[in-house]
Amino acid sequence: MLPVIADTSKAAGLGLTSSVHEPYARIPGYSLPASSKDQLEVDVCFLSDAECSGRASGTPGYAAAAMYVYRRFADSGLHTFERSFHADGVPCHNIIGERQRPLARKWIIIMARLDGVGDHDGKRFPGADANASGVASLLSLADSSSELAPGYNLIFAAIDGHHHSMSGAEDLYKLLDMRGIGRRDVQMVINIEEIGSCLSPVVKGWKSYILMLGGEPYEEMFWRSNAGISLHLNYDYYGSSSFTDLFYRKASDQKAFLTRGFPCVMFTSGITMNTNRSEDTPSTLDYGVLGRRVELIRRWVGML
Repeated sequence: MLPVIADTSKAAGLGLTSSVHEPYARIPGYSLPASSKDQLEVDVCFLSDAECSGRASGTPGYAAAAMYVYRRFADSGLHTFERSFHADGVPCHNIIGERQRPLARKWIIIMARLDGVGDHDGKRFPGADANASGVASLLSLADSSSELAPGYNLIFAAIDGHHHSMSGAEDLYKLLDMRGIGRRDVQMVINIEEIGSCLSPVVKGWKSYILMLGGEPYEEMFWRSNAGISLHLNYDYYGSSSFTDLFYRKASDQKAFLTRGFPCVMFTSGITMNTNRSEDTPSTLDYGVLGRRVELIRRWVGML
């Protein structure tokens, strides 16, 4: 088993411990959610709440969101730690949860960006779809991590710095490199970004869909994973090769791994007219469809 390496600069970090989670502790309904759909909504609502203030890097709102994710990872039974770094002079913090298995040799990395655009000129940008929905999906997968892909070691990463040159994904790569985990050791890198909306359907009127950029080599596995879920599966960005290349290879956090030859798939429901605007609120998401999207990812990961 590889040694566990956490961040060593705790003085510069958030100082997260098991006793610093008041925002998380007072969320109603967390302990006994009626269903995974309800828990997804609970997570999105907290991460989009005024206390998180749009989750801009280096702000108290981001710290509140990071504390919440830290506790959720820890309660899922993951070894949880913080990685601190600076980007454009701003203190940033990745929250990492991992599950190592004694006989496993390879890794699956699942990540979602936690930072948002923050509040500006007295206006709040909640970032419910961008990207509280992705982080809530990450947390849902972490909740089932004890049974997920039992032949692999797992890393779940809520990453910071997306709005600072995607520096959080770079720091996550540095963590793997520091531990001697290279592309031959990683079965898959999964990025979940803006996955809760049904406002930009690929086919008009068909809201049950998902975009899986980089997923075409796994088409048969996705088809089997979709049994009974019945999502409309798409392997490009609305039929555009240029936008597919933009969002898969250049503008999203998996870029840090793609450029180094790691296999990557990005899951999304696409940007909408609400993206990075004050209208991106929890009430605009479809939690039933979001739950089906997460279940598809869960099943597919189990087939890797």
